[in-house]
Amino acid sequence: MVMINTMIRWSRSIYFRIISVVVIVIAFALAAVGVCISTAVDQEVGDFRQEFERARVMKLSQVLGDTIENGNLEDIRAAVNAARALDELQIVITDIEGRVVDISEERDLIIPIERFTILSEGRDIEVVRYVDSEPTDTIVGPQWSQISSEVNQSLIFIGLATGCLVILLVSLLLRRTLRPVRVLTTAARHLGEGDLSQRVPEGGHGELGLLSNTFNTMAEGLEKAEKQRRNLMADVAHELRTPIFNIQGRLEAIADGVFEPDADTINTIYQQVKHLNNLVEDVRTLALAESHKLQLDIQPHLITEVLERCVEDFRAQAELKGISLTLLTDPDIPPIPIDRTRISQVAHNLLQNAIYHTPSGGEVTVSARKTGHERIRVSIADTGPGIPKESLPFVFDRFYRADQARAIDTGGSGLGLAIAKELVEAHGGEIWVESKKGRGSTFFFSLPRRKGTDAGRVSPDTAK
Repeated sequence: MVMINTMIRWSRSIYFRIISVVVIVIAFALAAVGVCISTAVDQEVGDFRQEFERARVMKLSQVLGDTIENGNLEDIRAAVNAARALDELQIVITDIEGRVVDISEERDLIIPIERFTILSEGRDIEVVRYVDSEPTDTIVGPQWSQISSEVNQSLIFIGLATGCLVILLVSLLLRRTLRPVRVLTTAARHLGEGDLSQRVPEGGHGELGLLSNTFNTMAEGLEKAEKQRRNLMADVAHELRTPIFNIQGRLEAIADGVFEPDADTINTIYQQVKHLNNLVEDVRTLALAESHKLQLDIQPHLITEVLERCVEDFRAQAELKGISLTLLTDPDIPPIPIDRTRISQVAHNLLQNAIYHTPSGGEVTVSARKTGHERIRVSIADTGPGIPKESLPFVFDRFYRADQARAIDTGGSGLGLAIAKELVEAHGGEIWVESKKGRGSTFFFSLPRRKGTDAGRVSPDTAK
């Protein structure tokens, strides 16, 4: 049963199908070539036989004619007997009226196979060649049918040898060609079983090489996505644990009579619940944005008005901390297609981040201006401590903080920049950061000026 199943699987493989097609094609090709060559050989052998017989008859005619012209009866009889012995034929010489001039021997004659005439002493002498009715010990002429048979046998042998050689070469080539496919199949099976570390060797520049590269890219993407999913679960659990632990602790203290359920205690619990609600909403927004399911209400709006409102929202917070908050915009920026609420959320996240990291007496500057490529560029610069160079590639990752601290008092949930990135890219824009340690940071995002503009994920230099 195992052998039968193995044979069934092999018969369904690409290798078996290609070999079967090759065998069928070779068989038809060899059969067609064999028939054509065999027919041509038979025709050529027939033509050659006729030419050969004609030449031999002409030679016989010349010999007999010369003998009859110049020889006596004994010489003629000797020439006729010699010709008969050579050709294994009975020869009779008659005159033009059909009377026998000379006959070498009396024999029973069968139907003549060829006649020709010889001019001798002013008379036409007819030489008639008959098939000999009895075998004699004479020189055997060529067997014409044997020539065709040997040619056909040679064709069959050469065809079989060529077919076997072609099948062998195709088989070896297929094994080498399909080896990456078998490796891909094994890797894909392990990948489907959950082993996301599977990779295959690079296959060169052909179709199989492209397939191998695509598989590796897919596996890397899946592994990265799985790692992000696990990190997200761990990060969300970590972020939820602190406020839940605080709420639980407060409620247990109230239940034990340690705390009174007064306004301060209730307000503390409310702030923790509010933080939980914000965290859940941030995770929901990020999930929708990453899955491209976030609904955007795209309408023409002045980005300057959006930024003015955001700056006013943070004016009191900045003054309380002793930070100078400034807005600089080009005067002729036209309305652009945006979701006002979502772009306001982006600006809020970046402003909150800038104010939090800017020390007292520092400056936060918000600017907007037109750039090339039909884009509007917004920047939010601070005079904070800056971002370490090694942290710059990760600032837009979920739950990432440069100090790797996880306490809530370090600022936000760690989702603000990730959400800003997804919202900007959902508008067809681009977001990036420039920073140097000790010299502050500047966050940029650019938006297309027309709806439907293929902004794509342009480089920061292009968006400037």
